[in-house]
Amino acid sequence: MISKLTVKNIKCFDFQEFTFDSLTVFCGANASGKSTAIQCLLLLRQANEVDGFASNTIPLIGEYISIGHISDLISHFAADPEVLIMVDDKQFSSLTGGVNRDSYNLPLEKNDGATHRFFESDFLYLCAERLGPRNSYDVQFESKDLNLGIFGQFTMSEFEARAAKKVENHALAQLACAEVEGIASGISLEIAVKTVMRKISPGFDISAQSFRSMDKVANTFGSSISKQQVRPVNTGFGVSYVLPIIVGAFCIRAGGTFIIENPEVHLHPQAQSELALFLAQLSLSGVQVVLETHSDHIINGIRVATKYHEALSNGTVINSIRHDATGREVKAIRIDSDGNLTDYQEGFFDQAQKDLLKLF
Repeated sequence: MISKLTVKNIKCFDFQEFTFDSLTVFCGANASGKSTAIQCLLLLRQANEVDGFASNTIPLIGEYISIGHISDLISHFAADPEVLIMVDDKQFSSLTGGVNRDSYNLPLEKNDGATHRFFESDFLYLCAERLGPRNSYDVQFESKDLNLGIFGQFTMSEFEARAAKKVENHALAQLACAEVEGIASGISLEIAVKTVMRKISPGFDISAQSFRSMDKVANTFGSSISKQQVRPVNTGFGVSYVLPIIVGAFCIRAGGTFIIENPEVHLHPQAQSELALFLAQLSLSGVQVVLETHSDHIINGIRVATKYHEALSNGTVINSIRHDATGREVKAIRIDSDGNLTDYQEGFFDQAQKDLLKLF
């Protein structure tokens, strides 16, 4: 598990350390630097999957993230030429003084290689720009490896292929699906996904079918209100946006890392709260969960989850990023066993109170 991320002279940060835990949340105003922290992890994972750092470079264009040129990566406030990303004590650094800044590959002066568990375990990343409803989805051809695609584009392919199999993350199933009969002996991915999705979207049902000759997978959704199955394009965006999160959570194995940007997109506040509880449970099942969010319902949902699962109070950190004309401040906020936040800062999900005060 990652405990600390250190970055130097990257984008908006001249130097910054970020605290990580089993459940790590990034929040703050737009353009405050939340994405930069996550992008540094994506760059390292991307480099490892290309060649295991054998080329002694970090490619800035790839499957997970496309930053652009070296000039797009380097901080505008850099006081020296060193660019640094450290995951715990594993260092990846470059001296950019004499490099071609139009290059798409960052040469490394120091390279600790793929010797951290982050590079060796399961990994999933879902970006904020996930696919909306589609009548059909592409097949994921690398069937031996879990791959939802960063847009969730292979979710239905993975779900259809694994639906009848027992979930990989049995610990999560025991936490999130405790009401299901026979949970102790394991349940199928289909049952697990339907159970959790019905908490987020009451009455949810799903049926998937593969069309091998066209390399496509199609699905329909159902509900307890209507027995008729409907196409995804005739269903709200929220279901299609959250489904990759639920499927991925049950498929990723303990020891893995799951990064999700804006999990709350297109979800009703109650659904966001249920999703927050589920993601908190995922972090208790041996998976490191990293979230970027703008939602107070996600934050409050995690706080409520801490009341149910006291272990979360020792395994959750919220990196709140605030920026103004003087620079950026990152505050690591913890949650105690009663769901109370250990610290606050100006702009930390206080807009509702500010707006209400204007009414009185």
